[in-house]
Amino acid sequence: MNRIAVWGAGYLGAALIVNPHFQKNNVIVAMVDSNHALHGETRNQIEISPPSVLGSIDFDYVVIAAEKYEAEITEQLIRLGVPMNKIIRSSVIGFFNKDRTVFRNRIMAESLSNYTVKQMDDLIDRSEYASDYIRYASFWLVVEEIKKRQLCGSVAELGVWRGRFASLINLAFPEAKLYLFDTFEGFDERDLTFDMNNSYISGHGSSNSFFDLMRDTSIKEVMARMPYPDQCVIKKGYFPESLEGLEDTFCFVSLDVDLYLPMKAGLEYFYPRMVKGGVIFIHDYSSDETLAGVKAAVTEFCEANQIMLVPIPDEGGTAIIIR
Repeated sequence: MNRIAVWGAGYLGAALIVNPHFQKNNVIVAMVDSNHALHGETRNQIEISPPSVLGSIDFDYVVIAAEKYEAEITEQLIRLGVPMNKIIRSSVIGFFNKDRTVFRNRIMAESLSNYTVKQMDDLIDRSEYASDYIRYASFWLVVEEIKKRQLCGSVAELGVWRGRFASLINLAFPEAKLYLFDTFEGFDERDLTFDMNNSYISGHGSSNSFFDLMRDTSIKEVMARMPYPDQCVIKKGYFPESLEGLEDTFCFVSLDVDLYLPMKAGLEYFYPRMVKGGVIFIHDYSSDETLAGVKAAVTEFCEANQIMLVPIPDEGGTAIIIR
């Protein structure tokens, strides 16, 4: 059990300490707040103390449960002698506002019980995590359903780039083999030429800077992000040529390839190999003004195979297919 001190006696802190997921893996040893008027009050029979009490109690982590002033609270904790590796900040967990409290608290509780603070700091690009909340929230909810149903199988991502989303897949499925498919050299000319000839690329998708950005990656950079690198299998090369006879079944797959041909190939390969109830996450489905090849490939595949998909109104234009 983690011994937790909670900083923040407002509604966020109060919601966190009564969350059953949190209580299952953690024990509250203190609740502190810098508001003098609250000192001596209780939340769920826990007395609210001044921050100075942290110098006299034993704890594993301090969880910041305050919607504002996270940076200032972090600085106060450091001045009190609390090391950074014992501070759980809201931005590390993400999803931090009043409309997302229940979901945020569940992820916080599960993260504290399963992952180290360093892993979360290393894995999550906080600005992106916050800006595309719907995508990441949907991912974690899908993970929860897959685990609830005890679905077995490998996991994969086609279109890894720098490995940010792949690292979350690896984090969420620590016991599953994770196949990482990418050229690790940017877009293949065959795929680019097809989309250009069919007028699928426009806007930022046709700019040289965008192409250059996609080339800015490496296997070393990707693997450095992975919390369980021993579970990862790099499949470098042009897909589907890079499959090399792979015949696993899968419970979760991410397709983030931006272009028509690799998206079509990914769906044709992975969909028949998904276990019953397995989920395919498709990125850029709604980016039809810039990367129209993705939606064209997905629409054609789903219509040909009478497959229902669910578009998600996130920044990246995710669509979800359930086998």
